[in-house]
Amino acid sequence: MVAGSRRVLDVMDVNTQKGLEMSVKDWVKYYEDVEQHKGRLLNVISLEFSHTRLEDYVDQPQVVRLIQRSDGRNFCCIHLLAII
Repeated sequence: MVAGSRRVLDVMDVNTQKGLEMSVKDWVKYYEDVEQHKGRLLNVISLEFSHTRLEDYVDQPQVVRLIQRSDGRNFCCIHLLAII
């Protein structure tokens, strides 16, 4: 396992624009049972995975490396929407 089921995600309720926290386990339940959550649209804001085993499997897309600023910071952020 590269991201534990208890890891907390920052989630946004798209309809109300309110933020909430949800474990990966609860996010997977939400994601897999569309009928139960009909009408409720949630979005994972971002998932910080540095200093976890997941960072060994993820690399910046080439386009991000191409537009990297001279100070080492990127012009854009890459967000991971879901882990399944």
